[in-house]
Amino acid sequence: VLVDANIADLEWRPIFLVNIPVGIGALIAAWFYVGESKSAAAPKLDPIGVVIAVSGILMLVYPLAEGRTLGWPAWTYALMAGSVVVFGILVAFERHRTRTVGSPLVVLSLFKERAFTAGMLVWTLFWIALGGFFLVWTLYMQLGLGWSPMRAGLTGAAFAVGAAAGSGLAVEVFTPRIGRLTLIGGALLNALGFAAYILVAHHYGPGIPSWQMIAPLVVTGFGFGLVVAPMIDAILTKVPAKDAGSASGLLGTTQQVGMALGVALVGVLFFGHLSSDSGHGVDKVTPQLRQELVAAGVPANGVDDIVKGFRACVHDRSAESDPTKVPASCLPSSVPGADKVQPILTKQGQAAVSHNFVKSFDLSLWYGVGILVLVALGMFALPREVHARDLDA
Repeated sequence: VLVDANIADLEWRPIFLVNIPVGIGALIAAWFYVGESKSAAAPKLDPIGVVIAVSGILMLVYPLAEGRTLGWPAWTYALMAGSVVVFGILVAFERHRTRTVGSPLVVLSLFKERAFTAGMLVWTLFWIALGGFFLVWTLYMQLGLGWSPMRAGLTGAAFAVGAAAGSGLAVEVFTPRIGRLTLIGGALLNALGFAAYILVAHHYGPGIPSWQMIAPLVVTGFGFGLVVAPMIDAILTKVPAKDAGSASGLLGTTQQVGMALGVALVGVLFFGHLSSDSGHGVDKVTPQLRQELVAAGVPANGVDDIVKGFRACVHDRSAESDPTKVPASCLPSSVPGADKVQPILTKQGQAAVSHNFVKSFDLSLWYGVGILVLVALGMFALPREVHARDLDA
């Protein structure tokens, strides 16, 4: 609603206004219902560890998020390589602090526990898959299919319904009875939902109706909910209560880094394929394009020239780092009769781009399916039984 409204011509930015009433409500509720909690041995802050950790994460995530848009200059690779060095410094510093002061930002002994280390790896892979999905899914619906933000959002609500149902059932019903099988089943169900989405998107192409997306989205969301709700408990099962703060902080950070990696990796795959295979969409629409140009009175030799220029336009648009930008090769022509030809080119250009987006979307989802299968296999390293941690107790 807020994106469609375009308040004060700010486009998508007012979406963050949603947080204001929610935040105020949370503060009021917390004042009345959340009890005070203090540690008997309060840990000391680790400001140097914070600076090193934030620097390393920034050096890794920023180039990944912006590299494709900037054309991957040399400094992006230098920053990512440097982040490895910074993380090494962080490990050395946290070891030193543990021996001398204590109370490190990152409790390195956590990684001696197989369940925690494996869980962190699986958690990262899971968010790489889902971070990539959320990006290409939005691009597919709004730029590929030409849907409004409102239609895309309402269609996406099916995912949220599935996720809410999966989360509730995972915690209340499945996890207490079958433990980690809930997580394994959730990852595989999420992968199955992706595969079903691929089949539906491929079958209907650019003309897919919203209602055909509901079933695969509900399945995808349900599998997602089965993973995200109990996964934290599974990872924290054997973490000492005194280290819960450090462990949960690592989980949150890993989730954000995983999503950034997912967006970067699938972005390279999605847009790379979109550019290299732009001829796919052109070939799909060329017969119809030729018919409409002839019907508009364009001579035969002129049709060939227009189709050649049309192919260049679709390729250049697909190769743009900003998929909403219109390249020079697609700008309206000033030749006689252009007023009749341009609407035809615009319509068929959108159709060609839609075909290309559908194909790239399919490819990106197969990438997600593969990662989710790895996630399911990795979950065998987690404890068989998963119990909610009552850390206050």
